[in-house]
Amino acid sequence: MKKENSIIIPVLAFIFGFATCYIATQYSYFNINTELNVVETLLSIITALIGLYIAISIQKKNNRSQSLHNLLQSKMDSFLKNYSTFENTFTSQSTLSLNIATRSIKTINQEINGLKALFKSFSVSCACIDTIEQSIDDLDELLTGNTPIVNNAIQLSSKKSAILRRSNEITQKIANAYVEINKVL
Repeated sequence: MKKENSIIIPVLAFIFGFATCYIATQYSYFNINTELNVVETLLSIITALIGLYIAISIQKKNNRSQSLHNLLQSKMDSFLKNYSTFENTFTSQSTLSLNIATRSIKTINQEINGLKALFKSFSVSCACIDTIEQSIDDLDELLTGNTPIVNNAIQLSSKKSAILRRSNEITQKIANAYVEINKVL
């Protein structure tokens, strides 16, 4: 039965097309002019080529900006994921292992340097990345400088409110970086 349906549709389409063409030619709907106007033809070809060039140029620009946006977005997402993991460790606990703190700050700084290099190489303003970097350095100083360390663990209880405030500032600056990335589109 399936084979019968697959044959019926093309046959009906052929009959309908044949009937339409026969009726149209009987009433002279398709009156084809065999004269060729060279000037109009050349203008039409030149206009079509210019339109094609403009369309290709616009498409290349859109593809480039979309690729750049996707690259910056994925790198920023990776940075945000690592920062959020680190942030969860020091906001949820009253102590933080010194090894975890130094390793996490080192990883975050490497990612910031990579982001900054990408922003500069694509001529995107990296002021937002610079402010994030400065805030991360301030957070590092707040976590490790003048904070009591007992058994290789940083005691965060004395500066918890300042650390949370600095963390919120960094999160806001990361949101500003996403705004800058969206300007690429």
